[in-house]
Amino acid sequence: MSSMSLAYARIKKERSDARNNDKAMEDNDRHNAAKLIKMIASELAWSKILYVLTETLLKNTGAQRALMISPSLRIEGQDQENLQDEIQLEEIQWEVDAVANDDQVSVFIPDENGNVPSDVVDKDYCISALNFVLHTRRILIVPDAVNDSIFGRDPYILQRRVRSLLCMPLCHSNKLVSVVYLENNVNNATFTRRCLTLCRMFAQQAAVSLDNARLCHQLSLSNSTLIRATEAANQANRAKSAFLANMSHE
Repeated sequence: MSSMSLAYARIKKERSDARNNDKAMEDNDRHNAAKLIKMIASELAWSKILYVLTETLLKNTGAQRALMISPSLRIEGQDQENLQDEIQLEEIQWEVDAVANDDQVSVFIPDENGNVPSDVVDKDYCISALNFVLHTRRILIVPDAVNDSIFGRDPYILQRRVRSLLCMPLCHSNKLVSVVYLENNVNNATFTRRCLTLCRMFAQQAAVSLDNARLCHQLSLSNSTLIRATEAANQANRAKSAFLANMSHE
């Protein structure tokens, strides 16, 4: 066999191996996405959904940090139903609900008393990237953030020397439920088309599950508040009855 034939055969084999490798990675991504969708579709615990999402993103996208950012629970319900209004967007406080970093996941969900876990975790992120997604509802991918003509001016990007950045909205029923934020400070162009495809696979179910779990959590908080208020009123009535009973005996 001539040297040219050998070279052609080698190139053909390399291309075939590359296609097989790409298919294997695509199959693995679909498997991971299907597994994640199944896990969160039947889950109503808000904190658990956040944990699973951020952990999966960290392990499968090449991100060094993965954050979930959502509207504060302290805003009024009317604001939550009109997040597309830019005037109201400026008034809404967005908070980090979960952070995945170095294989460690921290979730920050207020309990029935409004207390949030006080883990010492870095919650900072590129605010200009978040604002872009809030106002456009478009996925943002910046392959070389520190040298980008727009986002490279952000103080966070300059300080952290962020290389790759991805910010993706999660929407359900025309409502912006949450925002996925990913970054890598070592490599440029970390978040490829394959990564974006993976994120899109579970984005819709993630938005639905997060929205439902958030509503359940708010309902639980409201019920807890009502129970405490009822108990306080009962205690006051008992104290009043005891006082009146004592007065009648004197």
